[in-house]
Order: sequence, then C-alpha cells, then structure tokens
Amino acid sequence: MYITIFNCLRKIEIWFLLSSIFVLILSGCSSSSNSNPPEMEPSTPKPTTGIWSAPAYGVVVNISDTDYTFYQFTSQFCQTYSLEEYLGLDFDSLIDSTEVNTDNGTLITTLGGVKSPGISMEKQTALPQQCIDNYVASIGETNYEFNPQVEFEIFWSSFNELYAFFDLEEVDWAEVYEGASIAIANDTNKEALFSIFAQMITPLKDFHVDLVDHELGFEYTSPAKKPNLDIIALTDFLEIHGLEALASEEQYLQYLEYLELQKDSALEVNLSHVAEGESVQFNDTLTIFWARLNDNVGYLLLNTMSASEIGGGNNVDDNLASLSTTLDQVLTDLVDVKGLIIDVRYNEGGDDFVSQYIVGRLTNQSFGAYSKQARLGAVRTPLQSIVIEPQGDNQFTGPVAVLTSNTTASAAEVFSLSMRERINTILVGEATAGGFSDQLIKTLPSGTVFSLSNEFYLSVTGEEFEGLGVPADITHAFFTRAQREAGQDPGFDEALEWLLNF
Repeated sequence: MYITIFNCLRKIEIWFLLSSIFVLILSGCSSSSNSNPPEMEPSTPKPTTGIWSAPAYGVVVNISDTDYTFYQFTSQFCQTYSLEEYLGLDFDSLIDSTEVNTDNGTLITTLGGVKSPGISMEKQTALPQQCIDNYVASIGETNYEFNPQVEFEIFWSSFNELYAFFDLEEVDWAEVYEGASIAIANDTNKEALFSIFAQMITPLKDFHVDLVDHELGFEYTSPAKKPNLDIIALTDFLEIHGLEALASEEQYLQYLEYLELQKDSALEVNLSHVAEGESVQFNDTLTIFWARLNDNVGYLLLNTMSASEIGGGNNVDDNLASLSTTLDQVLTDLVDVKGLIIDVRYNEGGDDFVSQYIVGRLTNQSFGAYSKQARLGAVRTPLQSIVIEPQGDNQFTGPVAVLTSNTTASAAEVFSLSMRERINTILVGEATAGGFSDQLIKTLPSGTVFSLSNEFYLSVTGEEFEGLGVPADITHAFFTRAQREAGQDPGFDEALEWLLNF
C-alpha cells in the first residue's frame, strides 16, 4: 500500500514539474524570475476512505483512495482476508457496491452485490488492537508457520463470538472446547486437526456450517436437522438392498443412479399435467423449467437460487440479466394463466438477491417481506428491513401456490418467507429446512476455510424459523417412497385444486 502511495506522489511531482515548464513556454522570455506556480489544492479523501469495522461479522477493512485491506478478527487474533480470492472482489467492485453515510460515520457494503441487504460497518480511528499486537501470518505470507494451537483457538473463538444458534441443539461450546483441546498437541498435523474440527461442528446440525481444506482435498458439512431428498432416497436405497451403509464405490454409484431416477419419477408426476399441445420449456442452464398445465394453470420449477448456476457466469450483473431474460420469457409464455404453481421443493438455496428479484417479478406493488440482524455478543445488531419492489417490465399478479419441502433451504426459504407476505399466495407441502443465515466465511492461517451462521431472519411479525423452517399453510409430505411408487403427489394436487377454486 505504501508503494502505491509513493508512486502516486511521484506522479503528482512529475505532473507538477511538466505543468510549470508548460507555463514558462506559454509566457516566453517576458516571464518574471520571481513568478511562482499556482498552489495545488489538497485532494479530498473519498467518503469510503478510512477504517471500517463490523464486529458482528468479525471483520474490518482499511480503505485508501486506491486500495483496500480486509481483515478478520477474534477478540484475540487478527488475520488478513482475501476478498479478491474468495469473492473476486477488486477495489473498484468494493467501492461500487458501497454506500457511506457521512453524517453518522457508517458504511453499508454488499461486497460486490452478493450480500443483501449489506453489512453495516462503523468508522474507526484505528485497526483493532489485536491486528496491531497479535497479527497472525497466513500461508503465503512472510513468517507463516503452521501452529495447531493457534488454528484451534481461532476456530473455536470465531464460533464462540459470532455463531448465533448454539441454543437450538443445546450445544455447550465451552464444553466442546474442553474436550477438543485435550486432543491437540504441538505436533498435531492438518489432517488430524481437520477431523477434530469436524467433530466439533457435528452437534450443531447446521448445514450452513462447512469445513473445507483444498490442499488436503477434505470437505465436511454439519448434518442438517431434517432429512432432505438425498437422505430420504439413501434411506430407501439401503432398506431395499438390505444395507446398513454404503460400503463401496460401486454401491455409492448405484445409489446416485437410484437418486436421480427417483427425482425424475417424482417430477414426471407433475409434468404429466402439461396441457395437450404444450411443451416444457427451460433456460440454458436447465435450472428453471416452466409449462402450461391443464385447466390453464402455469407451472414454474426453480431448482436453485444461485445466480451463477442460473446465469452460468461469475458476474453478478450478467447472471441477473440472464435471470431477467428467462423470467421475461416465462411470463410471456404463461401470460394468461388462471394461477401459477411455483415449485421450490428441490431448491437448496443460493443468493438472497435472486430470491428477492424473483418475488419482485410476482408483484406490482412493494411490500415488506422480512427483516434480519446479526448476533453482536449477548445482543443483536439493529434490524434491517427488506422491502420487495416490483422488478422488470411486467409482473405476474395472479394467485400463486408455492410448493415447499424439507429440502427447500437457505435462499429458497427466504423466497418462501417473502411469498408468505404476497397477496393471493399459499404455501403447500412441508415446512422448509430451517437454515436462513448467510454463511459467514472465515479462514484459518493454514488456508482451511470454514463457515458459520451469525444472522437471524425474522418474519414481518417477528417470528423466527431457524431450525423450524417456514411452515406450510396446507401440509403434505413430499417424496415418500409410497408416493413415488404409486406415482402420486398430494401436495401438487392440493395446490392445483386451490388455484382452480380461487
């Protein structure tokens, strides 16, 4: 950063010298030897320049006029954090996705558009003291050295200070510390440490808690509280074959084939209702399907809320443009339907801003959808209210039946939570998975990446559904073995009947 500043100063000096010569040339020999060049006005720092901290997320960023350094910290340790590596976020992208309130010294950043409605940060006069006194070098930096004790302390403290849901599974995190610390010695290697961390997060039963080590090729996710489609199919597969667990690669591949066949058969039940002469349409990435059904009802299947999976690229704006184009076509093809079934039973989430945009294509008036806040020690940050605004040139405003399941997760739950507040809408099926918080991504000095849940999502009436899921208005189980074998989908039938009698 100091080299960058030095180079900028050198450029100013050279410009100043050339400007002086230019003035002398224009004035010729009549120029007085006592003439002085005009004084340069001091540059005004940009509003974003400064040190900004969000303790509820354990992050602080030092922004200059031309560069930035992002840090993650606990009460004891501090490390740099590469937003460019993990989010592809360069300086211009950070600044373009940031708004500053100079009156109260706060900054809201969406981190390149991926964080909705954004992280609120407060201006500071200096970096946290731990970033000065107890900075820990990460792999690739000078003085880095693998230290299992430090890795453990950072990992445990990050959860202890930021994780929001220990109470849901009655996990005593201090007790977890005592048990795990005994297993860690100075010679504990990365493989053993990864295993210890995996055991620590297992009792949380939170599918937003991940552990990844690319160097080792290891990945682990805390188990979900509810069985999703994969687990349901696995349970059935093991029972059919008289197995207690998958014991070979061959059995695993057989299970994957069984899983896909079961998903296809469940979907075929719905697509058997496609009207004569109509066909199923889909976007380029095969993540969105739609069709006109019998009795002039529309069907829209959303397989993901991930912008990159829907759009097929890495640029947020391009992916949203692709989504917009797809929904334009959906609404054109289904322009005069009596009602619309939106199926998110296979949808395991993605990005909140995608969910918000899709809901915005289903209303012609703004409405409050939900609010969110983060854990801040023993209290919480102020609520951020999310208001849905109409999106696109045209919207569908007729009745909508949303199909949900235990697999409907994360951003798909945010979609379901928002749709509860839309007029002329009903939720049919199972309560959703019960995991709302965005994943707060953290790294350890060795390069191991982990995530945790630090945010609370609340309905407009203040209800919290973390661990429980958004409840359905009309309840029906989904993807049971009996339903699949009989070719039945009672939730779909109920949604269709509700729309036809609306």
